[in-house]
Amino acid sequence: MSNNATFPPLANNATDFNDPASPPEWKPIVPNGSAPLTDVMLRRAAMYGYTFTKKWNYYNEQGQLLFHIVRYERASAGTTPAEKMIFPFTWCEGPNGHRQWRRQAWPSARPPFNLRALIAGPEKPVIVVEGEKAADAGSRLFPEYIVLASSGGSNAAGKTDWAPLKGRAVTIWPDNDDAGRKYADEVAQLATVAGAASVRIVNVPSNFPPKWDLADAVPPGTDLTQLLTSAERPVSSVETPTPLLPESPPEEPFPVAALRPLRAVVEAVQGMTLAPMAIPAASALAVASLAVQGFRDVETLGGKRPLSLYVLTIAQSGERKSSCDEVIMEALRQFEKNEDAVRRDAVSAWSSNQALWKSDKEQLLAEAKKKTENRKSIEDGLSKLGAEPAPPPLAERTVTEPTYEGLTRKFSEGMPTLGIFSDEGGQFLGGYAMSPDNRQKTLTALNDLWQGNTIRRTRSGEGTSTLYGRRLAVHLMVQPEVARNFMADPLSTGTGFLPRFLICEPPSTVGTRFQAKIKRNNAPLSDFGARLKAILETALPMDNATRELMPTLLPLSDAARALLSGYADDVELKQAPSGAYSSIQGYASKSAEQAARIAGVLTAWGDLRAKEVTAATMSDAISLAKFYLSDALKLTNSANVSREVANAEALRKWLLESCERQLVTPRDILQYGPSRLREGPKVQTAIALLVKHGWLVRLPDGAVVDGAPRKEAYRIVKGAQ
Repeated sequence: MSNNATFPPLANNATDFNDPASPPEWKPIVPNGSAPLTDVMLRRAAMYGYTFTKKWNYYNEQGQLLFHIVRYERASAGTTPAEKMIFPFTWCEGPNGHRQWRRQAWPSARPPFNLRALIAGPEKPVIVVEGEKAADAGSRLFPEYIVLASSGGSNAAGKTDWAPLKGRAVTIWPDNDDAGRKYADEVAQLATVAGAASVRIVNVPSNFPPKWDLADAVPPGTDLTQLLTSAERPVSSVETPTPLLPESPPEEPFPVAALRPLRAVVEAVQGMTLAPMAIPAASALAVASLAVQGFRDVETLGGKRPLSLYVLTIAQSGERKSSCDEVIMEALRQFEKNEDAVRRDAVSAWSSNQALWKSDKEQLLAEAKKKTENRKSIEDGLSKLGAEPAPPPLAERTVTEPTYEGLTRKFSEGMPTLGIFSDEGGQFLGGYAMSPDNRQKTLTALNDLWQGNTIRRTRSGEGTSTLYGRRLAVHLMVQPEVARNFMADPLSTGTGFLPRFLICEPPSTVGTRFQAKIKRNNAPLSDFGARLKAILETALPMDNATRELMPTLLPLSDAARALLSGYADDVELKQAPSGAYSSIQGYASKSAEQAARIAGVLTAWGDLRAKEVTAATMSDAISLAKFYLSDALKLTNSANVSREVANAEALRKWLLESCERQLVTPRDILQYGPSRLREGPKVQTAIALLVKHGWLVRLPDGAVVDGAPRKEAYRIVKGAQ
């Protein structure tokens, strides 16, 4: 008969032995010196041939008796085999306040057996066995140890409160069967969670009798002390979780010192906003590129190239992207505002001149219709009249979400150097220009502008127009979901569009941006604004009629060229099939050119008439190019990960970096976990992945968390991060 068997009913006397098991209206309470468990509770056992053999008492940490575990045995007789029965008895309060001992288990969070001895011997090592009888035997065999057990059998380890094992050296001695080994593994995990100083499991020899425990006869030739001291650390308590994502390069801090003339303003903006350093750095590089790209081209290993930079900054809402960009862009916005006022005056003058021109032309044409003999003089008059006065160019230097047609019109009617700048870049990447019907056309056009190629535009009814010498800088700030969706599109990478960007997604600073850390330094902002204004007010080298830019070449010094050549070779080597950059060949193949462009921007920002790029500036530019290439690798790998894995990875990072608990429940994750996990099904999917990869270990049903039994709870594996 199994441990949970029951005696047959006894008519008219059900309370003597409480058959069947105690109903729920009876609530366990602390006896507080109440009547002891007497023979009346044992009487029925004798009626069926069972003999009371042992009673074990369980106490709480205050020394109060909580419940008893009672063992009954019946000897074999004829064909009836020997049997044992083990029942818990708890002092309960029932209807109408009636109290009595009942055959009922104490709820979860039960104390271990021998807790009083454990408290009395704080320096002694601990042995844990499966049952009270084995615990008694173990105490006799190993008096220098405290021997504990748990009530409820091999399947109830999780219902015991193992917190008293904190700081103790624990050895688990399993029964010699599968259930015993499973019990030992569970207790090992729970003891580890409880903070045991060490946890080991005895390897019971395979030649021991089945179900053998410490209460049984010791097989001949066995040294139990040697078995105990040779116990091994359990495999289950030293899990080595496996990564959810491919291994990424270690996170590198942004190389702010490499920004040279832009460093002061970037550090000032970062000190004001406490945003990640890479965010104001991206804004400063993009604005500087917009300012100088019309004046110089830079020498690269592949020939001269524009100083145009395309920058993509990825950060969650709340990372203060807009705050950084607003400060960096302030001088540019003020310049555009002033230029717009000047243009309004110029438009007024142009309107008058255009009206006069039209009047003169109409008069000459009217004379021509008379077919007079002075036709030659009329032709001379039309020639002297010249072309129709062109309107003043549009003042804007930036646009936010243009279509291809809108952008080419801006270049035709406005300045030859423009920037697509948006702190809500998702509107551009998800807008009309990037719709399925227009994406290929837009990407191709932007690729051409990055190269400095000629713009050729053909429209029905307007014929073909060609625009030479135009330059475009780009800075888009987007949220991670937008960026990942765009990066996962094969067209974005396959056309070479994204590899033309300097991409970064800096680690978040949310939760660390305390007011006491804010540093305000307006001097670098004033200096940056003054320098930007001076460059923007400098006359561009261009043909006034066609507004074609004619930038001069900014060569590399011999030392700078040597540095760039060495960097290009290093990146080329790492693009091999087994190399670090094999998965981002598009980005890697352009990294040396990006370094040259950055070096040109930093040089021209300092001096528009600089003679060459120095080795020191090239060295810094290479550091910046390496940083952006490293982030491109990280983000490309991330973009190829499924949403479920991305959710699980977000949960893993929260558990290891932000969660202060050792045990966690799904409810904890829903309430306190990552914001992307606010739905039950998403949480369960993420948990399943973390269990599969070893980052979470499910505890037995009813495991105690925060002092209460839980239907579902997990231990966080923090040993490997």
